[in-house]
Amino acid sequence: MIDSLRVAKTANFHILKRQMSNAALDDLFRQVRASQPSASQNIFYHRRVQAGRARWSAISFLYDRSPSFLTEDAGIRERICGFILLIEYRDHLAILKSKLDLPAGFFTRYLGRVSAERVDRAVARQGAVFEKIRLRNMSVSKHVMRSKTFEADDLQNVVGPAGANRYVPQAYAVRSGTDHYSTTPSTGRIGQRSDRVDHLALVEYAKSVIDELVGGRAAPASFSVP
Repeated sequence: MIDSLRVAKTANFHILKRQMSNAALDDLFRQVRASQPSASQNIFYHRRVQAGRARWSAISFLYDRSPSFLTEDAGIRERICGFILLIEYRDHLAILKSKLDLPAGFFTRYLGRVSAERVDRAVARQGAVFEKIRLRNMSVSKHVMRSKTFEADDLQNVVGPAGANRYVPQAYAVRSGTDHYSTTPSTGRIGQRSDRVDHLALVEYAKSVIDELVGGRAAPASFSVP
């Protein structure tokens, strides 16, 4: 059934603070299922499948939950299908998921944050054209604009770095050649605009991003430096 998976190339990237084992993956997916008492049998379940130098793991199942617009005592349940795909590569982990969450303890034990500078170097490479950027003013003053967003075909033609020098970028979208990327550096989320693709294409996407996170040495495009 994993061969029927089709999702966009968007993942959250983390540093692996310690190596994962088969037992650790089994325990993680048991916790994911235990968080949904009404979980069905697995639609698919794969543990640390080798794909070149990478390994991928995945789980999907159905479960019931109350509709977001009704209270629990209404007694109405809706059937939800969720999935998680984890890709291990070069001491990093890419997480793709929908309608399922990883337990907080897993993040604390295994995952570290990829710095915003490394995300910038991976996504906002020299020559990248900024199309959208959301900025937040970090001043404690109550008399400043707290956040602002710029959007254009090429933001260099609208506002330069000096226009953002009191703000911290929260998210941005860039064009690099024919590719379009979006990211939220603080969370490690990086997405590439594309058609929905299968799990093997997602593994290759994650590997390419992690290679840039690990090996990127060039300074990021100037607009991304507040």
